[in-house]
Amino acid sequence: MVMSLAGCAAMPVTAPKPAASAESAPADEQSAEGEGTEAVDDALVSAAKEEGELIVYGSCEEDYLAAACEHFEELYGIKVQYQRLSTGEVQSKIEEENGNPSGDVWFGGTTDPYNVATAEGLLEPYEAKNASHLIGDMYRDKDGCWYGIYKGILGFMVNRDELERMGLEAPKDWEDLLDEKYKGLIWLSNYNTAGTAKLVINTMIQKYGHDEGIKYLVDLDKNIEVYTKSGSGPSKNVGTGECVIGI
Repeated sequence: MVMSLAGCAAMPVTAPKPAASAESAPADEQSAEGEGTEAVDDALVSAAKEEGELIVYGSCEEDYLAAACEHFEELYGIKVQYQRLSTGEVQSKIEEENGNPSGDVWFGGTTDPYNVATAEGLLEPYEAKNASHLIGDMYRDKDGCWYGIYKGILGFMVNRDELERMGLEAPKDWEDLLDEKYKGLIWLSNYNTAGTAKLVINTMIQKYGHDEGIKYLVDLDKNIEVYTKSGSGPSKNVGTGECVIGI
């Protein structure tokens, strides 16, 4: 089984209640200085060192993944090897490895594949001591199979220079993307490999209902020029002008 930390998107957002400060909390509820942010399971660290190294599958941006893994090595002296894969690729990988996993931690990405892997019994429940410092209880699995570490917004961006050159106005809403004038200008990630694309499916079904949501995706496909392997692929190419509209 694989322990996991997820990125979260397209979930209902409510303002969390502010945590009581150490000054306002009763004395018997106050933690010792540094406790919480520095909570460490010494037995777990020792066991990890004996095993030799930590294998991480990362579905967030590689710079972020590398920084997190390097900092973990600095903190605990445990060697980390990581592999950057899209969320859908990691889901497929751990499904294939069921019963004989080669990875220890799944880090980052969208929550939908995490929920599928949890339902399949592929993620190990873990009550993280520092989970209270993450983004909130609503962004975690109830049994501790995954924890949200960041929130993202699903949307689309455009290269205004290219649109102006073509004499086109920028789309303002999802419905606008179906206009035939944008045919061949839109990039979207691949539904089979990217968690972001799965999030697009779920979002359209939530927005329009099941049948109309599927119809929307079928109609959108007519305007798609490229399906990228990774969810960040379209946005990375908008700035260069190679992609005019990136979801």
